[in-house]
This record gives sequence, C-alpha cells and structure tokens, in this order.
Amino acid sequence: MARKLPGLDDSSSGADDSEPEAVGRRSVLKLAGGAAAVLGASAGVSSAAPTDSSDGMELIDLDYGQYSTPSDVYNVDDNRSGIPPEFVSSPTTDSEQSLRTEFSSAQKTANLEYRFEENGYDMPSEVYTRFDIYPDGIRLEANDTVRIFWLPLTNGTGSSGGDSTSGTNGWSNAIGFANRNDSPAPDGYNFFSYSYHMDRSGSGDFEMTSAPIWMDQWNEVEGYVRCNTVSNGQANRDGVMRYWVNGELAFERTGMRFTTSDDNRIEGVGPLGYVVGSNLSGGALVYDGHEIAIGGMPADRDDSSPYDDDPNLIEPGDRDQYDERFTYRNVDQEAQYRLYVDGDIVQSDWGQATYNDTVEITADEYAVVEAVAEPGTVDGYFFDGEIVAISADPSPSQLWVSGEQIDPDDYPDTPADEEGAGVDQR
Repeated sequence: MARKLPGLDDSSSGADDSEPEAVGRRSVLKLAGGAAAVLGASAGVSSAAPTDSSDGMELIDLDYGQYSTPSDVYNVDDNRSGIPPEFVSSPTTDSEQSLRTEFSSAQKTANLEYRFEENGYDMPSEVYTRFDIYPDGIRLEANDTVRIFWLPLTNGTGSSGGDSTSGTNGWSNAIGFANRNDSPAPDGYNFFSYSYHMDRSGSGDFEMTSAPIWMDQWNEVEGYVRCNTVSNGQANRDGVMRYWVNGELAFERTGMRFTTSDDNRIEGVGPLGYVVGSNLSGGALVYDGHEIAIGGMPADRDDSSPYDDDPNLIEPGDRDQYDERFTYRNVDQEAQYRLYVDGDIVQSDWGQATYNDTVEITADEYAVVEAVAEPGTVDGYFFDGEIVAISADPSPSQLWVSGEQIDPDDYPDTPADEEGAGVDQR
C-alpha cells in the first residue's frame, strides 16, 4: 500500500492528539550480513575510521564518550551565539556523554560538520544518518523555526541564500522543527525540510510536515539522502531525500536534482542550531547516538520503491518519456478508483507521490488503472494520450494533470463506448 505522508505545506493541518512518547530504543544499523560495531577511538583523535563494512557500505558510530571536545569529531564553525558546543554527562541515551549546543538570543549556535573527505573518504553519493535529539527548554512563538541538523551540507554559494544552485556550487538540506501546521505546542513542534537544490526558485524549499519532535525528551531522527545520477553532464531527476521521526516516515521527496559533478556530491552531515524567531537564550539542543552509513541504507530502513520488480512503475527520472503527469490526491478515508486513458500510463513516485502496491494497469482498447488509495495519500502517474474517464468512491480530494487542477465531475465514470465498468460501491 502507499505510505501515508503528512501534509507538506504551511497551510495543511495535521495535529497529533496523542500523548508525547519518548524514544524507547536506540536503533542499530542492521545490514544484510553485517552489523555496526562501536568505534574504538582514543580521546583527541581528529578523524574517525569506518567501524564495519557490508555490501559496499561503510558504517561510522560517533561515540561521543571516546572524545575530549566536539572539535575532535566535527568541523566546528560559524558559531554566532558565542557559546561553544560541549560534551555533557546529562542528559544522555546509553552513552557516557552527549553533545550540547546552547542558544544565545536568536543566534546560530554553530555548524558541526562531519566532513567525509577530511576523515579519509571520498565524497559519497548516498548517506544514511541517525541521531537522538533532546530539545532542552525550548519554547517557540507562532511561526518560529529551529534548524537542527545538516543532512547534508555541501558548501558553496549554492548551498544557502544568494546564488542559484547550479549543480557545481554546493547544495544543502537543513532539517528542523517549527511552530506551524498545528504543532502540539508547547509539548512539541512539527518537523520540516529546508533544501537548496537545482530546481528551487528563490530561497530554499521550506516544506512542513505534521510529524512532531517533542520538547524536553529524547527523539530519534533518521535521514537518507541519495544524489541524482548524471548523464552527458546533465542532472537526472532521481535524487532522493527521506526522513523518519521517532520511527515513522515523516518526509519523502524523490525526483531531486542536486549535482552535475562528482566534486559536488555529499560533503558532510552534522548538528546545526539555527533559530529564526524568538530569543532562545538558555535553551539548547542536545545530541547523542550519531551514526552514519555511507553508500547505502540499512536493511530495516530500505523503503525504496521496487522499480525492477513492478513493470508498471518507473523512476521519476524517466518523466521525459511521457507527455503528461497525473496526480491523485486522496481524501481522509480509503478509496477505490479507476482511471481510463486513451494511450499509455505508468505509475511513478515523484515529490509527494509514493508507491502504491495495489495499482493494477491493464491495456486493451484503453489503458485502465485500478487501485485502492489509503487515507491521505498521493498517487502519481506519467501518461501519453488523454484521460477519458474517472470513477472513484469516495471522490478524490484533488486531481492534477501536468500542474493544472481538474474536476473529476467533468469526466464520465466509464468511456462512452463502455457500460457497467464503474467502481464497485461498498
């Protein structure tokens, strides 16, 4: 079934009425044929070596208890608060010490970047990261935002405000939480993604979700970023960003373009404290359990779509093989729908559209899509020709064809030359 994603815009409402639940586990990087080992490094070592390797992946566990200062682990720069990051003995998860970055006024605490080339790696094209975060004493006013982590940061004039992101001059994604989308304030604030990529317009793309990060307790955040491929010097639309908050998929975006050069792949990941809004003096972000997998995704977090196994599913980068794009946005209850196309149609999973394993596509006089849509999901298709009929029970929330919204009432339930093929009523 398609995965349900929270709303990805500032106007959507997704309040969670459940009680806050602290992280009760520390996830392990589970890989086929291998498991992550704890990094054995002496205090004062300025770089970390891989702890394990399996199926081409290299695993790094940044055990803060093995280091004297944060600069032994990270490249620490751009500290505008004047308060240096430090290791502390409390609160922690299951380690000897955690990393604390404290705010002063509405100033940035620091960039703390684990830079891959400085630690003996090539710039990777895909990285998985997980970490625990404890927002300590933070209270936000309406519309305040706090960026908490670079995942990733590739430094350059295209990785922040100013120049456009060209594919050779850096790019970035900062994740964080904000008092928007009906955040369950003051207990928690909702997760967001803020990205600089080749297809952005103006400033970075700020995309809210309705997945809360809880204040004054531990939360687990995981992220996976894969660079796009490059063909003949051109960036293909197949880059991926995917994030989980406290074990649940919170944000996913595919079809991304970040780079046109091997020298502009992933430079680093790491903690970030950046507030836009209120004076947070005395508040802090506390981190623990930072783990990294280079070159892949742990088996228990491999939610990638089965492009090789489903003949009706193609990657977003193959968009140019078809003339049109169709988006089916479902309502807040399960729906059945059928779509008739006078041409060819395939499923894909760009942007907010996610893979729906119930989709069946048959071809005779018309190409016919039949599917069950879970509540609040978005299904996506590429097609040639024209849509000739649409039937759904219940009716969809929205339908779009190549960026223009259409009205399902403008279409018959079945083509004019067919009868009795509408969606079965429950």
